Amino acid sequence: MTGPRARKGWRAAAAGLAFGLAAGPMTAGEAPPVPEGVIVVRSHHDVATTLDRLERILEAKGITVALRWDHAARARGAGLALRPTALLVFGNPRLGTRIMQGAQTAGIDMPLRALAWEDAEGRVWLGVTDPVWIARRHGAGEVPVAARMRAAVTGFIREAAAPAGRR
Repeated sequence: MTGPRARKGWRAAAAGLAFGLAAGPMTAGEAPPVPEGVIVVRSHHDVATTLDRLERILEAKGITVALRWDHAARARGAGLALRPTALLVFGNPRLGTRIMQGAQTAGIDMPLRALAWEDAEGRVWLGVTDPVWIARRHGAGEVPVAARMRAAVTGFIREAAAPAGRR
């Protein structure tokens, strides 16, 4: 199926995937709002540990970690308060470039980004930009590697967020 109906169905499926990952075994109302294009899981660790674990996973897979940005520390430096919030920028040019070959503007969303944050109730969340959403957002057409990238990064964030000793 093609056209608006197919796109709507795909969006609903993607939203369901993102919400399903965020909701997991939690009760209703526990999951944060999940913006379109972000896959979210709840972490069993604090923000720093969550990103430490994700960074180790990525490096073990040969994925380049380009930047770690501590939003909360930067806010404190500016005299502002922010709950723990940190960003990791990472990628693999052999994969991400394929999305950009379909639409160079996708480079504004690449490399991928993962954000760990603590909500007002003290729960920690880990989200990652969905490569399929990036390809769709920029009109890159069918980029089969994007779905494989989505599956991989979903596995990476689940592993990073899992209780210690579990994968």
